[in-house]
Amino acid sequence: MKCELCGKRLEFADYDPAEGIVWFKCPGFDDGSDEHSAPGVNVNLRDVASKNICNYLTAEFGKCLVVDFSGNVYFRDSSTYSEDEIAVVKCPGIGNLDSTYFTEEFVEWDGELGAYVIISPQEDVGRVVGDLTDVIQECCDTGDVMNFIDELEIALIKNL
Repeated sequence: MKCELCGKRLEFADYDPAEGIVWFKCPGFDDGSDEHSAPGVNVNLRDVASKNICNYLTAEFGKCLVVDFSGNVYFRDSSTYSEDEIAVVKCPGIGNLDSTYFTEEFVEWDGELGAYVIISPQEDVGRVVGDLTDVIQECCDTGDVMNFIDELEIALIKNL
């Protein structure tokens, strides 16, 4: 996004997590001219992290989570770029995750079935979950992934 007065690219100014507003400003705004652009974008980065954590964790290596000036959230290849982006975080790549966090005391790999299955002390021992993507999805739906959400929110703020 560019300044309506001078055409310079807007830069990050501040983030208000309580209000869910990311503020931007024209570099000329600090020169004392209120005529330069200083818009706010309504986007709660905590909500973005919470709603997109599963897709972020299960994305293939080379994907990025993107928030644009309209507040839209999407995933793209890391080799592409748009002028409309306000925050971009590279996904870890599902193959680079330590699966222990998602599998320990929850599931184990069953070579005969070719899938992860629920283990004790869980209630539904033997239920087939599927591949690692399915395990992560189930953890995001029913488990504790707050640390991952916190880390993603921090990364989004850092990359504004």
